Amino acid sequence: MKLLFDTTETDDYIDTNPRTRAGLARMAETASHIFDRLAELDYQNLSDAERARYNADRIGFISGRLLLDTPHLKEARLRVQECFAQNSSRKSGHVGLMLDGGSTLGKTTILEALIEYVYRRFAAQIPEHKMFGYVPVVFVEVPA
Repeated sequence: MKLLFDTTETDDYIDTNPRTRAGLARMAETASHIFDRLAELDYQNLSDAERARYNADRIGFISGRLLLDTPHLKEARLRVQECFAQNSSRKSGHVGLMLDGGSTLGKTTILEALIEYVYRRFAAQIPEHKMFGYVPVVFVEVPA
């Protein structure tokens, strides 16, 4: 049996890696967040895991997670909606979406935006999803 999630869970690795259940959930949940800046002494007193989380939050804040609603992103969102529509009546053989293209074309950016979009829809439909450990998306990386 092949696992969909990497089960390696070291404290400084889990929160930012979309190959782990917790990392994927974190990616989906952090579409926008408030960043609390720490004083240097407080930062130095963080554990490795806390520092990794803080750094990921800081990078997200600094970059602003700016996303332009490009024609490619609109089309990808439409394709995801089509997948939802097709899958709503199926008991098996569900369809999904695969992104393909050359380097630096924005596949990862579109993927992250779609993960956040799907997560928000899922959370609205099933508010208690965290209690059950549900993560409504799967991240599969295929090497070139």
